Amino acid sequence: MFSLEHMMLFKVAAESTSFSEAAKKSGKAVSTVSKAIAELEVDLDVKLFDRTTRIPKLTEAGERLLVKARLLFSQVDNIAQLSNEMSQSIESHLHVGIGPMITPSTYDTAVSKLSDIFPNTRISLYREMPEILKQNVIDGKLDLAIMTHAGRDSRLTNAGLCSIPLVLICSPDSRLTDFNIVSGDTLFTTRQIVCTSMLENTRMNLWVYAADIWDATSQEDVLRLVEQDLGWACIPQELASERIELGTLVEFNCNVAQGTMQLDVDLVRLENTSQGPVARTFIELLEQTNVQ
Repeated sequence: MFSLEHMMLFKVAAESTSFSEAAKKSGKAVSTVSKAIAELEVDLDVKLFDRTTRIPKLTEAGERLLVKARLLFSQVDNIAQLSNEMSQSIESHLHVGIGPMITPSTYDTAVSKLSDIFPNTRISLYREMPEILKQNVIDGKLDLAIMTHAGRDSRLTNAGLCSIPLVLICSPDSRLTDFNIVSGDTLFTTRQIVCTSMLENTRMNLWVYAADIWDATSQEDVLRLVEQDLGWACIPQELASERIELGTLVEFNCNVAQGTMQLDVDLVRLENTSQGPVARTFIELLEQTNVQ
């Protein structure tokens, strides 16, 4: 049976211009490289190099084996990294809660960078209502949550992370498009579609304005209801921008919503609990990518 060393020397030789170059790269004698490849050919009962030319060239079988060898040593490197991570008590699984109003740009760059740093750590994202996320952090089911946190709880610590711009939207067919500036009275008497979490969080009640309210737990459902001209909505700009460009939604202004409308986002963790390297790194990445 061939050894990993023989396979590695074959890979180095196949990726070099000559056995001499392969010997220099591997710190071995040329004869050692040549012998290892010859023994590998015997073990596999196949010719890996065509030696009829001045510079040995890979045969078709050699080309196929090189593909597998690269995959093999990619996994070997992965195992070595995993072993190193386990010795450093690096988390194998990170559980992150995401609030219903939180937009992907808040966390997607940090998640991508975290994957590069800790490729062996599984990341699970859970999108839930704020109160459920809060309780799951307390119960240890979540390592942290990205949400709008309301109220005080001595068991939790929350730090401001960023602000998400909000916009007022309606259907192109809505009567609200007849006005340059929609009055507060008109807005109050026109049905509003809200994300359910806005009703359950005192910090988001500010954006619940109309007398007639419909709600949906999913932001996607809110958008679809507004597109059908069933009401207006106050929603993160990021989620509405594509539909506004397509013309299925219209942004409007109102005299009761002057200035910048935004939703404050918090990073919620368990108080007085030390977190592992993955969680700490993720928090740092979130803070870096959400600099105001």
